[in-house]
Amino acid sequence: MKLGMKRALVKKISRKGINENTAGIHYLAGGLYDDPNEREQRTDIVAFNKLTKLSQRNNIPLLIDAAGQVYPTNRLSHYAQNGADLVGYGGKYFEGLNTSGLLVGANEHLMRLAYRLSFVGFEFEHTRVFGRSIKMDRQTVIGTYVALQEWLKMDHESRLAEYENRINTIRDEIANLPGVTVADFPDKGMVEGLRLTLDKSVARLSAEQLENSLKNGQPIIHLRTDSVSDSLIIRIQTVDSGDEQLILKRLQEELG
Repeated sequence: MKLGMKRALVKKISRKGINENTAGIHYLAGGLYDDPNEREQRTDIVAFNKLTKLSQRNNIPLLIDAAGQVYPTNRLSHYAQNGADLVGYGGKYFEGLNTSGLLVGANEHLMRLAYRLSFVGFEFEHTRVFGRSIKMDRQTVIGTYVALQEWLKMDHESRLAEYENRINTIRDEIANLPGVTVADFPDKGMVEGLRLTLDKSVARLSAEQLENSLKNGQPIIHLRTDSVSDSLIIRIQTVDSGDEQLILKRLQEELG
């Protein structure tokens, strides 16, 4: 059952959404909005600290999809230390392999999963549990460990400064292109890139046409889309140093 509702509905969720068939509560982490030390708190869904109390009161596990919540690095431990039972992180977000990840939680739920999804659990329990076919090989495990160690030791201020330089390289050059509005993405929290909004009555192309032109051109460039119409997103973390110039050149060719 989807529980993405306002905090005022916590009691209703507890009464109608949780029963003897409920295996757990799944929560998509919201980063800075979940940290009680931050100024902003989420108002669109039930807050993390409310759900921890709800799961504990009903004696069911709280499962967190923390995905890219890997910076500041204390977010790698924040959820598990504050009441979550199982927390998943994507390895690609701390510069590991795209198919890697972490499952965090020092409790019986994690130990049970580690056994059941292992080779031993698969062969001896005869349950043919989900996950066996997508387990990580030893090379990926080692690569994930090394990537995490490097991420924890990294000079993140320098990393973010380099991202900002790449963002500004693109922003400064395309801000004056006809029909193009440039804004930080996202509009709250740490800047991850740029949102380009196109006025198709002025720009040479619509956002959809620009997206197709870039991904079918040379080099192939994929820009992100979301629910905001007539816009495209440049995620700077996935842009190697120097490649911002290639993106800029192609944007100027298509929109200039």
